[in-house]
Amino acid sequence: MARNLSFLFTFLVFVFAAAAQDKSGAFELTAINNSAIFKTATFNGKRYFVCEIDPAKYNIELFNKLDDKNRQYRLSKIDSVKGEKLVLIVNGGMFQEDLRPLGLYISGGKSYMRIIRDTTGYGNFYMQPNGIFLIDKNKKAQVVTTKNYTPQKYPATLATQSGPMLVTKGVINNNFRQGSTNLLIRNGVGVNKNGKVVFVTSDDFVNFYDFAELYRDHLGCSNALYLDGVVSQYYAPEIHGKPGQTFPLGVFLVVTKK
Repeated sequence: MARNLSFLFTFLVFVFAAAAQDKSGAFELTAINNSAIFKTATFNGKRYFVCEIDPAKYNIELFNKLDDKNRQYRLSKIDSVKGEKLVLIVNGGMFQEDLRPLGLYISGGKSYMRIIRDTTGYGNFYMQPNGIFLIDKNKKAQVVTTKNYTPQKYPATLATQSGPMLVTKGVINNNFRQGSTNLLIRNGVGVNKNGKVVFVTSDDFVNFYDFAELYRDHLGCSNALYLDGVVSQYYAPEIHGKPGQTFPLGVFLVVTKK
């Protein structure tokens, strides 16, 4: 009897351990309201909002006070400007106290802010490698490291610099630690193997490593860039109806119908 109980106990421990391991690494991707582009991802027990955009079929723009006579932008303002063509708004990178972009900022083919190549500054932006999300004149989207960027090699019509890189050429940033307790709302941008832009915002507090692993292992992005954390916002009229009360941000990435 004791032997059978011992066997049963060992078996149950194995089953529960296996179940816990499966839950921790489980991934699920489901469409939101049967949408073709909006999905909810669940990974390691955390929820994420995911949007895949083909830059050849949709317009992707940047909004900042520098584009329009120092006007401050918030979700509701962009919604009123873009109207029925609006598909998605997400915060598009880090910014300074006066809401000007931090680092390279190219909008509508015009360069407003210079690239920052300093690697000694403080904060996530300066964590190496950092990088740039860009779209070139042929509507090709890319995420590249700051170190590898030159305007000659990447003639961008849109570019926003941020940091750190989440994934570079299929490798997760070696500054990240699996199981880290540094948990925040986070958002990022990547480009998958089909050339689609993948915007992700966590709905739960997550660490850098899990966020990067999601991009690489489940969303097919060999290059992905962190955009921001605590202030992360997103709005999709198809899902949310009208934007609620929000605060101005420095940089927005905006997707509209052509």
